[in-house]
Amino acid sequence: MWGRCSIFALVLLFCAPVEANRAAVRKAKALFKKAELEYRLGNFALALTKYKAALRLTRRPSLIFNIAQCHRYLRQPDRALFFYELYLSDWKRVNPAAPRPPNFDEVREYIANMRKALVVRPAAPKEGKLLLTGLPPGAEVRIDGETRGRAPLSDPIRLAAGRYRVEVLADGFEMWSKRVKIRAGAEIERSVTLRQRRMRAHRKRGHGWLVTAIVTASIALGSEIGALISTSKANDAIRDSSDFKTASKLAITGHIVAGSFAVISAVSFYLQYRSKSGADRRASLSVTPTVSGALLSGRLSF
Repeated sequence: MWGRCSIFALVLLFCAPVEANRAAVRKAKALFKKAELEYRLGNFALALTKYKAALRLTRRPSLIFNIAQCHRYLRQPDRALFFYELYLSDWKRVNPAAPRPPNFDEVREYIANMRKALVVRPAAPKEGKLLLTGLPPGAEVRIDGETRGRAPLSDPIRLAAGRYRVEVLADGFEMWSKRVKIRAGAEIERSVTLRQRRMRAHRKRGHGWLVTAIVTASIALGSEIGALISTSKANDAIRDSSDFKTASKLAITGHIVAGSFAVISAVSFYLQYRSKSGADRRASLSVTPTVSGALLSGRLSF
């Protein structure tokens, strides 16, 4: 019995890391697909963030090569050179039988170009770094109108020395915008505090239209019921009698009042509908003609 328990414990001990590794690989593949899409759209900074997140979960040479490509397109030759060389060494580690990758000549050419760029560039740094803190998840960061990534950002943003307009946009918040001066060789840190958008006045207007719609619909319904009762009385009275004339006038007046308030109610319901977001719009209104007038009916969900 003790021997069987020990074997079962050993199976659990080895299966748990395997299952965790599979989950990490699945997550890395999902990040890789998103990074590929951003890469094809030319959003290299955003693609770089996702490639690096995938690399933290599973070390694949293809991810390292893609990271190097992003740095090259972002004009960061020092980082590109590092990852190109890391790609070649990692390929040799993973594929000992084929130490040279299929794109070996292409990568060697990239490495030579990166080294030339680093030699031509002066030793003194011409760029600085911008670190933004306090960003809510998913917030979009724009530099002079160009998207440079979404929170969380894995690395500070590298920028040439100069002045820039930095904007942060997030759903449900007002846009944060500041002018930032980047100094060569320095890292500038800015704390971002986003203000929530004010929706209180908009909601009050929406509730006001709803109350107006309900009250006018009630008046229209009451007037229509009164008109129908007066019509019934007119039908029972002797034609050209005083009772007939009075009931007829009340019926006509009731139909007019009911129709007027039905129109007001319909307009109020429409304005209430427009004041809600697309996910909250659940309203229907119908006017059914009858022999003696019109019948107003509706279905609401707020």
